[in-house]
Parts: sequence; C-alpha cells; structure tokens
Amino acid sequence: MDININLETLKKWYYLANTPFYLFKHFREEPSIEKLSKDFNSEELINIYNDMISKINDNDEYIIYIYAIIIALTFKEDTIVKDFINRLDSCKLQWFDVIKYIYESNYVKTTLSETEGKKIVSSAQQKTTAENIDIKEKILTIIKTEVI
Repeated sequence: MDININLETLKKWYYLANTPFYLFKHFREEPSIEKLSKDFNSEELINIYNDMISKINDNDEYIIYIYAIIIALTFKEDTIVKDFINRLDSCKLQWFDVIKYIYESNYVKTTLSETEGKKIVSSAQQKTTAENIDIKEKILTIIKTEVI
C-alpha cells in the first residue's frame, strides 16, 4: 500500500522534537496525517503498522512513517484502535510509551444510538482529574527514565 504523507514537513518536526508531546502535537496538526487516517480504515493502518514494525531499522524516514501511522490511528474513534494501542506494551520507537499515554488520556468513546427514530450521539466521560494526574506521573517517569 502506498502511504502519502508530507515527509519533508514531518522530518522537520521529527528532528526538532525534543519531547514526545512536541512530536505528537505537530504530527497530529500535519494535514497529511489526518488524510492518512481518512484514506485507510483502522484495520488497514494496523496491518501497515505491523508490516513496517516487523522490518524496523534505524532509518529516520522509516521511523517517521511508523510514527505517522500511529498518530493517524489516534484520529480514529473506534474500539479496534483503542484495543490495538492498549495491547502494545511497547514498540521499538523511543517515545511510543508517552504517545500511548497521551492517546489514552484523551480517548473518549463516542457511540451512536437511535431512540424513538432519533439518532443520539453520546460520549463516555473523560478521565477524572485523579486519572489524569496518574497518567502525567507515568509520563514523567518514562521521560526521566529515558534521560537517565
């Protein structure tokens, strides 16, 4: 499958990134990442990820493509992606664990139901303040571990 991303812009953000938050923010703002999310369904992106991660090497462009796929998946609001990301304990990317926590802390499940002929969109409640503090502490621990 051909993945169309704005590689030059993403390279710039990748090389400038000094934290996983910076990388996540700028990759997610890049229109080609959102387009990637729209061009492929969740299963296709997961299959592309699995294929690429099995062949990962130290080539920066390859790593940028894998980050692009993971961040494109964060645009999806389905349980397939949530389950996939939750099952990944760790992958071979330096900042994956933090990106996983960013995704998990912002995930809100949206469901569509129909009552008396009217469509109703509902969202699961976002994480509580205590849960967000716990996630922030985990992220800080991960960052401190990487620095040491």
